[in-house]
Amino acid sequence: MTRSPLATIIMMITSLGFTLPVGRFIMLDELTKIELLIAINFTLVNISSPIFWSNPVQHSLIHKIDGAVAKSLYFLVLVYNSLIFFDPFVATCLFMIVISFGFSHYFSSNVWCSLPHVISHAALHVSSILGGCCLFSRPS
Repeated sequence: MTRSPLATIIMMITSLGFTLPVGRFIMLDELTKIELLIAINFTLVNISSPIFWSNPVQHSLIHKIDGAVAKSLYFLVLVYNSLIFFDPFVATCLFMIVISFGFSHYFSSNVWCSLPHVISHAALHVSSILGGCCLFSRPS
């Protein structure tokens, strides 16, 4: 299947959106080690995601790297939000990420880079970005 230009635009814009949580992180006065790890992971996702979505070859090395970095980011945010600084909005975003991932996986298993796959994966990106911005908007 040929990927539509709209799919590329959607995924590149949402991939570059991972810059927003990093920008919020930079504004913090005091940083914990886990916040630094989370910001580093957001930065790595901000690098790996656009590279992958510029040529989304399923099971490629960059696909595996992007997936590993994204999963480690999810785990760090889950731990941070559960054990260190709970925010119900971040918890909602984490839940939406799981739902979006399920849909993305389902649709990508049927037709790789189909519009439903891209839209559900973009929803995953948006949920991650919103959660990350909220995570780094905590009071000092």
